[in-house]
Amino acid sequence: MKECIIQASSNSVTMAPSLEVKPQEVTNALVEQWVLQDRVDSRRLMSKVGGIAAAIAATALFLLAPESVKIPGFVVFTLVALVDGLSLIALREQSGLSKRRLGLVAVTEQCVFTFGLAWIMVAGASDPSLGVSHRIIGWVLYTAIGALVCDTSRSLPWVGMVGAIAHVGVALVVWHIARHDEVISLALTIFFTDGNILVSSYRRLQNLRILARLNIEKAGLSELNERLQREALETELEVASRIQTSLTAEPATLSSGHSTVICFHEPFGILGGDWMATRRLRNGTIVIAVADVSGKGIPAAMVVQSIQALWAYALNEPEFSAESWITAVNNVLITLGAKEPHTLTMGLLTVDQHFLTYYCAGHVPLVLIRNSDQPESAEMLQGSGGILGLSKNLVIQPTVVSLPVGVPYTILLGTDGVFDWHTRRSRKALLKLLAQVQRDGREAIVRLPTADDKILVVIRSQKQQVKAA
Repeated sequence: MKECIIQASSNSVTMAPSLEVKPQEVTNALVEQWVLQDRVDSRRLMSKVGGIAAAIAATALFLLAPESVKIPGFVVFTLVALVDGLSLIALREQSGLSKRRLGLVAVTEQCVFTFGLAWIMVAGASDPSLGVSHRIIGWVLYTAIGALVCDTSRSLPWVGMVGAIAHVGVALVVWHIARHDEVISLALTIFFTDGNILVSSYRRLQNLRILARLNIEKAGLSELNERLQREALETELEVASRIQTSLTAEPATLSSGHSTVICFHEPFGILGGDWMATRRLRNGTIVIAVADVSGKGIPAAMVVQSIQALWAYALNEPEFSAESWITAVNNVLITLGAKEPHTLTMGLLTVDQHFLTYYCAGHVPLVLIRNSDQPESAEMLQGSGGILGLSKNLVIQPTVVSLPVGVPYTILLGTDGVFDWHTRRSRKALLKLLAQVQRDGREAIVRLPTADDKILVVIRSQKQQVKAA
């Protein structure tokens, strides 16, 4: 309950952005809101219980009370039930916290109780048929009502003090009218009863404020601790991002005697789950690998590093076999994913002077524009192969295509962050993307609205040019 109150209080306190408030003043404001919320909650509960009790009392008095107090008792307790119902409306949660409304409810309740019970006792005093027991019951009830009156002082001290004075003052008037003996003794009894309750209420108020302050300070320390942990995690992620970038960085442009390769890589988050790499073999063949790891964030980044380690190891080998390297990646993913699967799609492309060979492991299609001067010559090349990391029985059937001779051609290989569903199915969208990359380079990739890592590799015949940055 206390934690909920703190949350409600924190949401209720608003400070103007331009106003500089000292931390102690903010804490004091939160404490007062916390206390007010506690009093409003108590008032709501009292109104719910008191309204039902007052309705039952009104009915019982109307049916069972002596004739002299029947009508006053019925009217007074009916008014009490009505006041409790109006209190629930005035203090409903949607209306927010308000000391003014709480004070109005308390004053109205005091007036009804104090003067209503006084009316009942004056009416009963003129009835000779009422015995001493009836009067004792009346005075006990009147005294007990003082507890409710004074208890309100926990949030509104002036209401409690005024209520206590009115309680004793009205009692003296009533006793004088009823010609009771020992007026001073009875008045002192109620006075000290109210005074004791009033002092206890103040003590509870102070204890409540101390408890509120401790809880608010505890919440502040918890928030500070969470912020420091969050900042530490962000720092670690930034370091991990720099390490990942340093380990996987590839040249933006790679050239051979027959073609030029330009690479674009825009991670979506601090740590990327897409990966690409390029190399040129001794015979001039260009090898390009692009992978898209399932998932995002740290898990995907760790899988990327595993792939990069395999690629770095292969760079030391004089010869490169695409089938063997893809199989090695698949086997590593299966081994690492013994407890939790790690999967990825991969497109691996080799380009020499006459042919391109595309190895597809569940990856997006390769785009070949046979004549860059004729956009309608664009076609999608889809290889055949399953996603890596699912099964050891991996079967990949590469797609081999003869490259055009004597005309400029363009090859595009990327991830689904660039070749989304619409781009893959619309030649117009595909050619528009190519034109934007030709004109704006990396900025065209940055502007793509896809919420994912973005990799695009553009391979052009040697005579063509594309903006790299």
